[in-house]
Amino acid sequence: MRFLERASGKKIPVGKLSFKQQQRVVILADALARLIPQEGVDYDVDVILDGDSRRVSMEIIPLTDKGALWRDYVKKMIRVYPPSADYKGFAIGDEGEVGNEKDVS
Repeated sequence: MRFLERASGKKIPVGKLSFKQQQRVVILADALARLIPQEGVDYDVDVILDGDSRRVSMEIIPLTDKGALWRDYVKKMIRVYPPSADYKGFAIGDEGEVGNEKDVS
């Protein structure tokens, strides 16, 4: 999470938050965290292994409306970024570019 402050029509990074700013950030972060679906609350996940073969499948069972939205989102994104045993760098980098190959050591 980045902290920016609007000054003279520009957004600049905030070096240190005041007490009131910290309170506002905590309230916002709490509200955002409540929107993120949580396993066991909004959905359940079944991982299905096909015997000794390498085949693995997953089923997301929604328990709430957020769980149903999360299932639909995961179904779309898993096609774009399929799971792989080979590490190829981060799918989305810090700057938002896709295929970030920066050294993380």
